[in-house]
Amino acid sequence: DLDDDDKDKKKEVPPPDYSKVKNKLDLAKVELIYTLEQLDDEFEFNVVVYDTKHDYLISGMEKLYKATSSTKKKFIAEIKKLQTAGATNIHGSLVRAFKTNRGAMTKGDPSLAKEGFDSGAETIFFLTDGAACFCDESTAQDASGMGNGPFASGEKLFPDIVRINTFRKVVINTVGIGPHDRGLLSALAGSSGGIYKDLSGNGGEIR
Repeated sequence: DLDDDDKDKKKEVPPPDYSKVKNKLDLAKVELIYTLEQLDDEFEFNVVVYDTKHDYLISGMEKLYKATSSTKKKFIAEIKKLQTAGATNIHGSLVRAFKTNRGAMTKGDPSLAKEGFDSGAETIFFLTDGAACFCDESTAQDASGMGNGPFASGEKLFPDIVRINTFRKVVINTVGIGPHDRGLLSALAGSSGGIYKDLSGNGGEIR
């Protein structure tokens, strides 16, 4: 039999391996994989990926799933294949996360959806390597790449995420990789009781 100390040691997850990190995407993958590896079986999760658009990491897997070893391995294998292109749709990806629960994805505004309160996410881990510049409502981008939608920028999307989360009370932990909107990520974490982690190389951890 294992004593308590041995059981604790068995549960320990090795720290992230940064040896093969060559770019921002590699770093994001390492951090995301590390986050998943730390989840015990009793937790449920899913992964939303985004650029100009947003979707679930694995097609057909659109709800919250138990963090069993086999399920985590399946998601980690897909994370390792990720490639990115396009703009940065932070608002759309966060709204999708709020719409995710144990059943079918919420239709419409998730702020007061019953299924969100009953079985929606209690914590969101949000990673980004850039600044918001697009949203689902955007139909065009200006010369700088900024979309014309109402929630394209960090300044515009933040109040709406706060609105959605007013009664949901989801904790939003944020991780910024490379050049990113520190103000937005700090505000998202701060407004929800989460932690903002700056991995740009010259930041820190802010509660």
